[in-house]
Amino acid sequence: MTQNPERPQQSRLHHLGLSVADLDRSTAWYSEVLGAIVIREPYAGERASFSGRMAIVSLGVLSSIFSSTPPIEASCSIPHTGLDHLGLIAKSYEQLDAWARWLDANGVRRSKIREAGGIGSIF
Repeated sequence: MTQNPERPQQSRLHHLGLSVADLDRSTAWYSEVLGAIVIREPYAGERASFSGRMAIVSLGVLSSIFSSTPPIEASCSIPHTGLDHLGLIAKSYEQLDAWARWLDANGVRRSKIREAGGIGSIF
């Protein structure tokens, strides 16, 4: 019988990614209602892996708000609205790998660990 790994110590939250149906309306709402600081106004995504628009805001933690192309359907298909991802800071590759094992053992879907172009490894 395989034992579940021990949960790694959390260093701190780095960012959240929120998928929304209406980027302009959502950016205004987070800013006007919750007092988020708009770091970058809505713009077209700059990565081949993302088709859509995004904005970057700060709610005490860096957050990206984005909408996909084509627009998200209300049926919550993938991609869906809501929390899309969160980024935790790991102090080492070993800690990142420990988080991957912990998430796997708890049935959390995640991407594979990969190099992130000069900022270290991510998943």
